[in-house]
Amino acid sequence: MIVAETDVVKTVARSLRRSCGVMSGAAIVVAVSGGADSVALLRMLAHLATRRRFGYRLAVGHVQHHLRDDLDAEADATFVAAVSESLGLPYYRRDVHPGSETGNIESNARRLRYAALADIAGEANAKFVAAGHHADDQLETMLMRLARGAAVGAMAGMRWRRRISPMSDVLLIRPMLGVERHAARVLLTSIGQTWREDITNDDRSRARANLRSTAVPALRAVNPAAAMHAVALSEHLCDVAAMVNAATDAAWAAGVRTSDAGAGAVTIDRVTARSWPAPVIEAVLYRAAMQVNAGGDRVGRSTLHRLAGAIKDHVGGTRRFALRGGAVAMIDRHHCVFSPAEI
Repeated sequence: MIVAETDVVKTVARSLRRSCGVMSGAAIVVAVSGGADSVALLRMLAHLATRRRFGYRLAVGHVQHHLRDDLDAEADATFVAAVSESLGLPYYRRDVHPGSETGNIESNARRLRYAALADIAGEANAKFVAAGHHADDQLETMLMRLARGAAVGAMAGMRWRRRISPMSDVLLIRPMLGVERHAARVLLTSIGQTWREDITNDDRSRARANLRSTAVPALRAVNPAAAMHAVALSEHLCDVAAMVNAATDAAWAAGVRTSDAGAGAVTIDRVTARSWPAPVIEAVLYRAAMQVNAGGDRVGRSTLHRLAGAIKDHVGGTRRFALRGGAVAMIDRHHCVFSPAEI
């Protein structure tokens, strides 16, 4: 059956233009795992592509992670290829192996998946990669980050549009963030479109799946619109984060310099920093830590809070704070110096 102009389709169409910044005729790679969310996104975009005022040029990208039973995962790939063919769309596949790398396997899978999708976008000559993340995913993401003690920027959750990786010009877009999970399944059922179920989504040993089965239903019992409120809060926090980032840029220019005290060291003027609001101090400290390769996203709020407190107090002498990756922060009466090695 053909996708009709339902409310969910209209929501996605508005989001593509207003929130994702996708103009008519744009080339888009749709990231399709075979699950309901990504298949629903594909069917909606394929419908919009036939409309003159949208006219998108679509391709389908599928990434095989080799983390599940190969027969089941290959069945997903076969299914996605078949749906792509039925819609007359080019199909691209990439294979990645996050399990063969050291570190967090989920982080590795995400990094390799986005790199593979960026590569597909390059081959398809597309500027955008569309992912099927929705409002419920946003709620789960914000709850996970709240539990881990994230700052404002991270608490804002997933963006409607961002670079797929820091060095790439390809943009990752999420036009379904304004849509709840159940709406995707209702759409697919209405047109007789099947999808694949990933059993790992119900594995409660994983933080997201655990939240999905426990915390999210509890929140929905309090307010059925909890997911949509999370989306609205995310947009507000994005605005707040932008203000903090602007203030951080100004503070960095006024009170930070590259130090000769060590290779790649960063020096913060402590007296100047005392005048900055606490969120700006922590943002400057975080940026300094990343610049000296102190583990970037591994610099937690507790560490930043201790460093900010040490900058704000009036204790003399020299204090040393060990950071990850071998970096250190040294605070004396006048300065806070970040260095990748002890000075």
